[in-house]
This record gives sequence, structure tokens and C-alpha cells, in this order.
Amino acid sequence: MVEDNYDGNISEVSIYKIRQFLESNDESDKYNPIQKQFLNILLLNHEAGLKGKYTSTKEILNHINYAVETPLSMEVFRNKIVAKLRDKGIIISSNRSGYKIPNSVKDVQAFVTLNKNLIVPMVERIKIARDIVKTATINNVDILSTEANKRLRKMIDNEDL
Repeated sequence: MVEDNYDGNISEVSIYKIRQFLESNDESDKYNPIQKQFLNILLLNHEAGLKGKYTSTKEILNHINYAVETPLSMEVFRNKIVAKLRDKGIIISSNRSGYKIPNSVKDVQAFVTLNKNLIVPMVERIKIARDIVKTATINNVDILSTEANKRLRKMIDNEDL
């Protein structure tokens, strides 16, 4: 079942980026074959007409772990497979139900919402801790002053949290 708000542009660019990745070969990433397996699972479900259905993480891991020597944990799957694919420009829709190739703006927004609900509270907690330390030290200590925290510091300084 295709969602009522199907957007061919989103679906096509998502599939294009996946196929482009599948044709590439990155031997420097030991998880590359598993990343490809994951994308093939999503493509198979998409092409089987399950465009509106999310595939559960458990189902995906069952398929992947059947074919690998050492089973992947949920954490490794999320960090080394899904996150790395997103870092490489692959658009993957996700929500609490699982993963799928996005077919609409709504699908991509589901991914944004899921992550926003994790990221924004974390950044707010960092801001609170930073403000408390700065106040306690009369602005002599900024826990975000290191180069490693430069981007986070800019986000907090420039945003209304």
C-alpha cells in the first residue's frame, strides 16, 4: 500500500542514492557488505509493494545475523550500519516501527521527529550544565571551550533552546 502523500521525487532520489551506493565498493569499511545487505532488504520490501510499511529492526537483524559469522547487536547495527549509511547520504526513513525507503516528505519527517526528540533534550541538558558551571565559576570555566566542542558551542550560543 502506497501512502496517499506519495512523492515520486523523494522516492526516486532515495532509490537512486541506494543504487549508487550498492554499485560502489568501499573496502575500507568492514561493515560495507552488511550495509549493502541492509539496503537490499529495504529495496526488496519496497519493490515487493511494501512501500508504506516499515520493516522492524528485529526482522532486519534476523536476516543480517543469519548471514554473518558474528551476530550484530542493536547498537552496532544502528551505529555502524544505519548511521554510517546516513553519513554517506543515504536517506532512510525510520520510526519506532523500523526502517524503510522514504516515499514522501512525511516519511523523511518521521526520521527528523524521532531524532529531534532525542537530540534537542540532550542539547538542552548540556546547555543547563554549561550555564551552571559558568555561573559557579563566575564565567571562568566553559565546559564547551575546547576545539572538539566548537560546533556544539556554536549551536548553543546561536540557538534559542
